[in-house]
Amino acid sequence: MKENQFLKRRLIKNSGFKLKELTKRSIVAAFGIPVIVLLIYLGSYYFTVAVTFLSTVTLWEFYKIVEKKGAKPNKFWGLTFNIVLTLSSYFLFSNQHYNEILFAESLIFIVGALSLQLISKNHNAIMNISATIGGSAYITLFFICLIAVREYDYFGYIYYGQPPAFDSMILVYSFIVSVWICDTAAYLFGRKFGRHKLMPHVSPKKSWEGAVAGFFGSVVTMVLINYFTDNLDFAHSLMIGIIVGIGGQIGDLAESQLKRDAGVKDSSGILPGHGGFLDRFDSILFVSPIILVYLVIFI
Repeated sequence: MKENQFLKRRLIKNSGFKLKELTKRSIVAAFGIPVIVLLIYLGSYYFTVAVTFLSTVTLWEFYKIVEKKGAKPNKFWGLTFNIVLTLSSYFLFSNQHYNEILFAESLIFIVGALSLQLISKNHNAIMNISATIGGSAYITLFFICLIAVREYDYFGYIYYGQPPAFDSMILVYSFIVSVWICDTAAYLFGRKFGRHKLMPHVSPKKSWEGAVAGFFGSVVTMVLINYFTDNLDFAHSLMIGIIVGIGGQIGDLAESQLKRDAGVKDSSGILPGHGGFLDRFDSILFVSPIILVYLVIFI
């Protein structure tokens, strides 16, 4: 009798906790989604500044994760150059010498990271330098690719004298929605029908069934949005949908691997009910450079 009462109280407590978390998620989503939609619509400097803020917080979260493993990245140097590189990317893309400038800035960053470690009293130099530079390679450069995808029509006009045959704003909308549909479909279908573990050593709850559902969800979403908006033809929307369906889930697993290795549940607690920015944007972050490469080569 006492055991039944205990189980009942525990069930009520867990239900209340889940409801509270759902409320937090809903509030953050209700505020965040309109802001994201508006910033993508505005593009230009507004989107660049927003992505700069986002990448700075995300890189800070990454540095906090690697510190759990005993590394001591130079956060000031890494975050400063993240701001400089990301914020200047929009202006540099319209410069004919963009590649040379970005290369020079990257060299300054790497040389600075190596030099600053010399005067640091922190041990484990290899870990510290690797964490400082690796964080920027992962976070900063990938977020710059997101800016490049959003402004692809503008850059096309600068470089080729005419914009591409698609609206890059709609493309960003469609692939971000596809990422979210992928995550949602994978979670719901995997929770209901998941029987075969995808990568239990990385994320024990993810299943092959959920991954397949997420893949098809992202592909169908991408194709439908671009069909009704008449933005991309079927072949390109299908290929980008495949990129999102596979790459988005790899990005999510890659971030899960980092957190699992460091022994943390969330990258931070900045977003109530959601964790951190890295938790929410890991898939978008991973997919952005792949889509950019696809655009440059095939469209």
